[in-house]
Amino acid sequence: GFNYIKNTKSAYPSTVHNLTSLFYLNYHITEKNYKKYPLTNIFPVIIQKKNADKVPLIKNLKKINYKFKWFGNSSYNCKMYNLDFCLEDTNKPQKKKFISPNVAETFLQRGPLIQIYAKINSFLGMSLSLDQIIIYPKENDSLGRFVSRMNNFKLKNQGYFFFIHNFVPHKPYVFNSDCALKKNLEKISLEKQIEIVPKEKAKILKGYKDQYECMLKRVDEFVNFINKNDPEANVIITSDHAHDIKDFFYLRYDSFTLVKTNKECQQNVSDNLNTANGVRLILGCTVGQKFNILEKRVYFVSFERGHFSTGGKLRLKRL
Repeated sequence: GFNYIKNTKSAYPSTVHNLTSLFYLNYHITEKNYKKYPLTNIFPVIIQKKNADKVPLIKNLKKINYKFKWFGNSSYNCKMYNLDFCLEDTNKPQKKKFISPNVAETFLQRGPLIQIYAKINSFLGMSLSLDQIIIYPKENDSLGRFVSRMNNFKLKNQGYFFFIHNFVPHKPYVFNSDCALKKNLEKISLEKQIEIVPKEKAKILKGYKDQYECMLKRVDEFVNFINKNDPEANVIITSDHAHDIKDFFYLRYDSFTLVKTNKECQQNVSDNLNTANGVRLILGCTVGQKFNILEKRVYFVSFERGHFSTGGKLRLKRL
């Protein structure tokens, strides 16, 4: 009952922009606004508690009495950004994480701090450590966690919008092709994560291939789970961006898309299903209305100077 849609393309080359377009139901950065676009208006900042009610997807879900629930990963999750979107009991005291591992890793790799750390460690013989920043790679298998967690959850005819942000086949490459964690990688400090990121092309290809095969296994399990537990659900499985695994940048825009819609859905499914159009289709099928589908667009957007963690100036080109 799921349809594979060929020739779909991501609108942007990165997670933060594609997921921002999902929550805005539109292309948020275009030729008209990229020079002055505020970097506070991007995922996941836009769905923090103080901002979430202004975001089009959340506003529309509230209008139809649907609850938004977020199954995230080690870098982006509800506990870190908005407890209202967690499925678990949020009355329990939660440990708030102030640092996203991905942002911290990027910041440390681009700056001199790791080199300074290494030199001080060597010169003074001190035992300095980055072990305080820990990620739990099992959390990146969000699809696997969803299926196991929701097995006894009543899904049929319930008003839920589940946003499952799976971080497989994303690095760090810690899963085997059968989705089992590699030995001694149940938890990883930032120091360890930097050590295990492969530099050799052959190891990168092998790591990515193993996790891609794990992802296909999880997709298969998820399809079976939906067909058994919620056959009338509207579902889109899509990659927010791809991997330029062959040193060809345009491969980052190739996306994998599977779609399942209910019988009442009035919208035709075409190959312009990026994240913005995907969520429009989901909403249209859910409320039984035909929604406008945006024209297919592909943008190159990056920093002319600066970074997400510090701000800066963007460049943009339509491809």
